[in-house]
Amino acid sequence: MSDIAKNIKSLRKKNKISQEELAGKLYVTRQTISNYENGKSNPDIETLQQLAEVFGTDLDSMIYGERKRVSNKYIIQTSVLLAISLILVVMLYMFIDRVNSTPYMSSGKHVIELIEVIHAISPLLPVGLFAIGVFVVRLIIQIAAGKPLEFKYKKIVHYFSLGFIVTYVIFMLPYMIGFAGAAIHRFRFLNAIKSDRDYSYTVDFGEFLNRVYFYYSVVWYPKYKYLFFVFSMSLGCLFSLTSTIKKQIVKEKV
Repeated sequence: MSDIAKNIKSLRKKNKISQEELAGKLYVTRQTISNYENGKSNPDIETLQQLAEVFGTDLDSMIYGERKRVSNKYIIQTSVLLAISLILVVMLYMFIDRVNSTPYMSSGKHVIELIEVIHAISPLLPVGLFAIGVFVVRLIIQIAAGKPLEFKYKKIVHYFSLGFIVTYVIFMLPYMIGFAGAAIHRFRFLNAIKSDRDYSYTVDFGEFLNRVYFYYSVVWYPKYKYLFFVFSMSLGCLFSLTSTIKKQIVKEKV
């Protein structure tokens, strides 16, 4: 059965019109309509235009079918989530960049505390960029009424992108918790005794993690951070491109 045959049958049933009624509107026999719907014969362009008028649609819908798009509610939700992600990531990056700047480092009053805070929150930047990649691609798919990619290794790519970011978060969790704890302890100590004297708090993750986190914060991250950011956003894009948008589709005439 051709697409046109399927479209005629689908639109006829949707409009609750029998074959006899449709035949009467087009001044043809019921058998002619049956042949159209079974794909035994195809209507000419003039007949397709008449069918479109009867069904209250247009010629493209008769030939290609009704276009499906995502509900405006989901487009708005995705837009809001994208905007929030962008704002949070930009604010976080600006805060980290400001504290790490040379003028601030030489004149800041509580630089050590802020550096500990930066160590605690900086691993969230790739996660935020991953989210931006997810929402950007999802919004494009929703607006363009497109479909996620279909290929042989779709599931592998989908779960790899998700698994990578989840593994990253789990691996960096002790790092973030450790430095967050250090910042909290320092803040409580300095405010409890009302003093500016030195305070030391050691963050120890064990020999292996200490070495990995050292290279991450001192060598890898400063040197390759933009590459890491692009990679994180790309993973988010791949995650959306290989996912399925469920319960968001509504039919709309082209």
